[in-house]
Amino acid sequence: MKTIMPIVFVRKYSAFIIACLLIGSAAFAQSPITTTIDKNNILIGEQLKLKVEAALPPGTSSVDWFSIPDSLEHFEVISRTKIDSSYTDNVLTGLSQSITLTSFDSGQWRMPSFPIDIHLSADSIQHLFTDTASIGVYFLTSDTTNTLKDIKPIKQVPPPDMFWYWVIGAVLVLLLIAAIIWIIYLFKKEKPAVSARSIASAYKEAMNAIERLDEYDLTDAHQVKIFHSRLAEIFKEYLSHIQNKNRLSQTTSEVLISVKEKQLDGEIFSNLAAALRCSDAVKFAKYHPSVNISKDSQLSIKKTIESLNAV
Repeated sequence: MKTIMPIVFVRKYSAFIIACLLIGSAAFAQSPITTTIDKNNILIGEQLKLKVEAALPPGTSSVDWFSIPDSLEHFEVISRTKIDSSYTDNVLTGLSQSITLTSFDSGQWRMPSFPIDIHLSADSIQHLFTDTASIGVYFLTSDTTNTLKDIKPIKQVPPPDMFWYWVIGAVLVLLLIAAIIWIIYLFKKEKPAVSARSIASAYKEAMNAIERLDEYDLTDAHQVKIFHSRLAEIFKEYLSHIQNKNRLSQTTSEVLISVKEKQLDGEIFSNLAAALRCSDAVKFAKYHPSVNISKDSQLSIKKTIESLNAV
């Protein structure tokens, strides 16, 4: 009777015992390492991503994470992320890392596995490995149909719309033509003729200004300088008016050249040149002429203006 009871007990609970063993075996066989790739087939030079995740059991003290060299057999490492950690209640529960790879060797290759050691205690270590994966590397996307494909006809590219380009170009051309015409007009624009009345007025003003020079004391050096400066200025102002061109800033030589065109009497022209050069000497060389020389200069300028008015 005593030997029969254990046998009956085992038979009665055999199904339960087997189920417990299967569940325990499955739990023990389940790896905490998860390996995923985003594609199993790539073109030469195309990139793929390998992601490794590790679920750490409670009590893990440290982890020896795998290290991949920059170059593997048939594969090249492009980049790798930092090892990312996940926590639950301030307890490290997982690690993960993503690695970008490529290949320049065509064929069907197997991605190697990499070791990861999980230290549960000083004497307890789990030696784990990442999953391997088969990667196909091709020159072109594989075509299993082996059927000939029709050559697609060449698509005609529609010509670009040039309307606005023509409009902008036409406007620019018109503006350029208008600018050229305006410049030519400015250069060819005739200067307004000086009226007879304005010439008479300028002559009268010049004569009056010469007469007012009699007020200066030609024995005083300072007044002599003003006298000759004003004398040259009166003549240049009159010449500017009758020639309709500014002669005030010109030199004595330039003024004489412009007057020579009027075909004045030789003596009058010579006296004019002497009077203007005397004014230059007084102004720039501190020359102090006698009273007679100053009066002669005044008379020469007056006769020249009278001659120009009579031309």
